[in-house]
Amino acid sequence: MSLAGSLDAHFPNSRTKRLAVVRDHGVIIGTLFVAAFAFAMDANFRVVEAEDQQQFDWQIMMRLGLCGVCGLYGLWNLPYTQRELFRFPGAWLTLFGAWAAVTVPFAENVEYAAVACMALWCVILFAPALLVNVPREAITWASFFALLLFVVLCWFVFFAIPSLGRDPYLEGAMGGRIRLGGLHQPNGTGRQAALFAGLLFATPLFTRRKVLFVMLLALAAITILATGSRTSLVALVAISGMFVIRKFSFSTFVILTSISLIVVCLVISAWAAGAFRVDGTAVAEGISRDGDAEEATSLAGRTPLWEFALIKTAKSPVFGCGYECSRFVITRDHFWPTFHAHNLLLDVMMCTGLIGGGLLIAMILSTIVSALGRPAGLPDYLLMLVFVLGISDLVMLTPIANSYTLLWAVAMFWRQIPDAAGEYEHEGDKEVAHA
Repeated sequence: MSLAGSLDAHFPNSRTKRLAVVRDHGVIIGTLFVAAFAFAMDANFRVVEAEDQQQFDWQIMMRLGLCGVCGLYGLWNLPYTQRELFRFPGAWLTLFGAWAAVTVPFAENVEYAAVACMALWCVILFAPALLVNVPREAITWASFFALLLFVVLCWFVFFAIPSLGRDPYLEGAMGGRIRLGGLHQPNGTGRQAALFAGLLFATPLFTRRKVLFVMLLALAAITILATGSRTSLVALVAISGMFVIRKFSFSTFVILTSISLIVVCLVISAWAAGAFRVDGTAVAEGISRDGDAEEATSLAGRTPLWEFALIKTAKSPVFGCGYECSRFVITRDHFWPTFHAHNLLLDVMMCTGLIGGGLLIAMILSTIVSALGRPAGLPDYLLMLVFVLGISDLVMLTPIANSYTLLWAVAMFWRQIPDAAGEYEHEGDKEVAHA
């Protein structure tokens, strides 16, 4: 008989106590991992030149190491989560990971694709293990505080360490316009601030501390405005609308919508009657960052890049250019040396072909169906953020999995795995009763 069995035979309550200790450690470790992931995977701690942004250095090693540790956590819990990996809707993510691995041998850069795929699989294994061990509320709060720290430090670094928090190259390209960056480039900081707002909406803070809730929401909004990220601002409006619909009565929503429609109709009627004129070019110049109307009409140069991505996808519709290898094709063949297609679906199709794009669509549609049938906090606000931000950026499924990728993986398994808090309490009761 093993030592554990001998202890259980002589001390019936010992197994319950050992289970409680293991669970407590699992909760603590999982919570620390998700907080570290949410903060560190999007934070930039070193100064590099624009042309050297993808160099392999200690920061990339740190991020890969964090992915690896999370993957080991997932492997340790695999006996308890392997069944969930093949249940839908989470199985859509598993299938996507499997197809990403299939594309690796056909990649533009096999080594790069293999490392990116391993990082993705670390997240896929980690997400269900996290949900099995850590209560939903703890995951939400841990991510929330990590993003709050990120936003606050962005402001601190921007003013206190301008060599790290400001990008002279980007400011020069913007005609000297200063945009808040901090621990990320401005658009990235805007995305993280929008995610912070989404996590704020997912917490019960509105019902407990309304003043604090308003202050934190104002922090997110001011941060997004300071970054100049227009897509992040639209995303903030979208999740705010979702929050209003869910928190207030349907009649309130109908009244607000009716007032908005009336105002829009009045403005259109006044314009049609000749009360004022709208100069489309002037509007586009006002929206653009540098006063050039073409910058707004081409979505900051994204539309030619999208056409390029579609052409490359048509040339390799099955395997694409390999998981996360779009950067090698774009920097080699396109006039704009960016590192992705600036559209989530187009970048995924360019990298993993039409099959990978179809699996991404399946993930999004399954999450929409789940949100309509069983509303939840974190997964639903994240879905809205990914839907809006993904129009103009690679918001998730990045080469080294970022915070959006992790939370998306968590969202895919969110509804099919029972909440760890309730499960622990229930199983503990059974153990005590048995003893």
